[in-house]
Amino acid sequence: MKYLFQIVVFLGLMTYQLLAQVNYSSNLGNFTCSFPSKPTEEVTDLEDGTKFYQLQCINGEEIYMLFFANFTGNMDKAEAKEATEATKTAFVEKLGAEVISDKTYTYNGFTGHEMVLKSTDGFKVYYRVIQIYNTLYQFAVLGIEPQIASVNKFFNSFKYTGK
Repeated sequence: MKYLFQIVVFLGLMTYQLLAQVNYSSNLGNFTCSFPSKPTEEVTDLEDGTKFYQLQCINGEEIYMLFFANFTGNMDKAEAKEATEATKTAFVEKLGAEVISDKTYTYNGFTGHEMVLKSTDGFKVYYRVIQIYNTLYQFAVLGIEPQIASVNKFFNSFKYTGK
């Protein structure tokens, strides 16, 4: 009976987690992404008139973030790769974090970076960055020890919807 109760509780928690996912769609950013709860939205105007969008939600002790900015003009894949590299470097420097791992990945023919970082205050940060045409996307999940399955689910839920 005890094991049956544990199975029922486990299945209930898994069902709740599946139902708790919030699908987010952005026409401005040309993407869809699934967050573990409803994200808050913030928009910042940068000096050159570019708007920087930040989406964030908290799930337990983990923070899920997606940032994007649309720049004027279209970039080819080589320029987009260069912008991705520069953004990755700036993120690590600003955070002052130790790089645990850094690998490239490809999405729709564009090259991005996926990193695991350790911040100076002990948080583990899973980070992805990619530029697709004129839009730069950054994803981050941070916490004491984020669950890799949840991180991957968040990262892999991103779908580019532009032309």
